[in-house]
Amino acid sequence: MLKQIKKGLYAAGLISIFLLYVMFNKAVADEGPEFLPNTIHPIQVPMMCGESTTVLTQIVNGFQMKSLAAGQVKAGGDLDGVDIGVISFWIHPTLEYGGMLMTIKEGNLTCLLGYGVNWEWDTDLMIDVVNEVINEDETSTQ
Repeated sequence: MLKQIKKGLYAAGLISIFLLYVMFNKAVADEGPEFLPNTIHPIQVPMMCGESTTVLTQIVNGFQMKSLAAGQVKAGGDLDGVDIGVISFWIHPTLEYGGMLMTIKEGNLTCLLGYGVNWEWDTDLMIDVVNEVINEDETSTQ
């Protein structure tokens, strides 16, 4: 029991340090969009995290989800910054449920950021994106 409490406090501490680092590191790429002042603010939210291999194994084998998209998390939001983690979207093949995960390199933790059911998809937008990528590929090979 005490061991579980220590692990939970360790995870909460790592997440708090990560969030504080992101909040106070103002290095944002010149080209990237920014929120207007006073648009967003930090809040404390209970977050479920676990050892990355265990969590991802459960997502794949237990929940039978597949990774639909993943992106690098950069220090301070700087596009040229150090990689500090990966954010990924996972979905069940039936499209009935899915979740957003963030894996933090330091500490080897993966956290469940959100989970949803009854997903609705903008198929027209997805087709537009695929067509745009195909057109870019055709243009670049000519």
